[in-house]
Amino acid sequence: MFALASFATAFFTAPSYLPLIRKWKAEELVKDSEKFKSESLTDTTGLLGTGIHKAKIAMLLLPEEVNVARNYIELLSVTAPLEAILEWQKLILLNGANLEDREMLVLHCLKVARNKDARFEDNSRNFAMRTASEQLKVLEADAKWRSFIENKLLKAEFLAENGKPLESLEIVDELLRQRKDVPPKVVFLFSKLAAHLGQSQYLEKAGRLLVKFAKRQDKTGIDAIRHMTLIHATLPIANHSLDRCLEFLNINPHSKSIDFLRIHALRFDSAAQEHEKRAVLEECAELFDLNNNSQLETYCRWLGRLRSFSLLLEKLPAARARLNEELFKLRMNALAVLERRDDMKNELANAPAIPSQWKLIISVRLHSLSGEFDKAASDLDQLLKEVSKDTRRVLSTCRYLEASGDVRSLCHILENVIDEPGLRRYALDKLLQYRASSAKLHEIQYWISKLREINSENADLKNAELYFELLEPSASKNKISKLVEKSNRLLTQNKDRQFRITAALAHLRNEEPDKALVDLGDISDWRTWSETRPAWILICSQILRQNQQTRTAIRLESSIIKDSIGLAERKAITSLFPNSFSSSK
Repeated sequence: MFALASFATAFFTAPSYLPLIRKWKAEELVKDSEKFKSESLTDTTGLLGTGIHKAKIAMLLLPEEVNVARNYIELLSVTAPLEAILEWQKLILLNGANLEDREMLVLHCLKVARNKDARFEDNSRNFAMRTASEQLKVLEADAKWRSFIENKLLKAEFLAENGKPLESLEIVDELLRQRKDVPPKVVFLFSKLAAHLGQSQYLEKAGRLLVKFAKRQDKTGIDAIRHMTLIHATLPIANHSLDRCLEFLNINPHSKSIDFLRIHALRFDSAAQEHEKRAVLEECAELFDLNNNSQLETYCRWLGRLRSFSLLLEKLPAARARLNEELFKLRMNALAVLERRDDMKNELANAPAIPSQWKLIISVRLHSLSGEFDKAASDLDQLLKEVSKDTRRVLSTCRYLEASGDVRSLCHILENVIDEPGLRRYALDKLLQYRASSAKLHEIQYWISKLREINSENADLKNAELYFELLEPSASKNKISKLVEKSNRLLTQNKDRQFRITAALAHLRNEEPDKALVDLGDISDWRTWSETRPAWILICSQILRQNQQTRTAIRLESSIIKDSIGLAERKAITSLFPNSFSSSK
């Protein structure tokens, strides 16, 4: 009877103490997960995964608690930046969320947009930039928020990243005129914009502003000197100014070897005589202990970037390189650039300490340089047998071949790993990047269809699939009608130029040039399309022709170089519209 009474008491009082237990457990998990925020763990995916798992459970226990959600997103943003954006969008709807949360989301989106990692495609960037734009609109509705200099800078950074440098520059220039004590970040953004636009009046002003910060003996001083190197490409810095930069670095406790190398690279670039260039390189060698393999590698990589391959070979003898994988690759690359194929062959045969993978890769490159493509293909097949089950080794091979410019060998590997689960996305993306201009229409369609299998709901891939289907000369009227419906549905949800051109092409193929003209929109915007995809200009010109705007069509076509258009698009457009290239170069 007592047991029954105890059970009844526990059952009916559970609603009062279970929330307390959930709160206690969530708080404990949050504390545990915060231990994983150390910067030293950022690259340790396994450990971070544990922290993220704990943070997620805490969030599930307290789904309405904004601080718990912030903790989860902070950890998630390191390993899954795109997923973090989705979670951030949920967070800003919670009670307790504030404008700072929206600001942090904008900053995170800009970071994703700037990421050059192979995992982040154009659609990832577009998604991040759209999200940032939406959040900025909300933030700018608050007059007080708009008044702060940090927030004006955030808007300027967004505009710069969104391809509107002049609008960004207008904001930053106004901040510089209004205040003399602007934060360094304002000057740094102004310098980047000045370097991008290449106009002397802005570059000179940026240089004067940067000098003030370069004198500081802290990290800001280092950043100022780094930004000065951006200006050099358009407005070369005088030698005495470069010497001053070196003086500033020498007294700055935060300076590193790479900072000195940046300035010495500019001195090398400015040197007129070979002996002056050699003197700069030898002076840089004194920054390193060249008996240390790691420091020798850093120095030789720098020499490689300056294309000083002869000196690289002097500093890195064959006897030293054959005992270290990274040094071996650097020396082989220098020999390849200098076309010393016999030396490559001899040293390759006398490097027992180098892993067989890299000996095969160098052998492939040697055969490619000699025009022995059959032998190169044979070595690649042998290499694939050795590394095909190891995703990391396949990727390192592909990246090396890509960096060395051996696209033929790179594509050979990509075509062979296209169905491997861990490599499929990478292989397809790279094939489209390097083969799209020379591939046949059916090959491009096959690669896009494979990508659609991986991400079936991706709007950009849906659009690309439609675009190339519409380029099929043999497409039936019934198929074209269905493609028109699909493209219209996509256009209602996406207004970017690639969706507009696809919808317009669909109407053009469906013999509705008037509707195609409406889909294209403002004609003043069309001229910029040639920078993105030259074939689009030809499609635009056909629409203009069929809407009796022949003069404008001819003017657009005259700006197009025929060979700049990929093989598949060129053949398809020529077949569909025989007069397409009449005015092109």
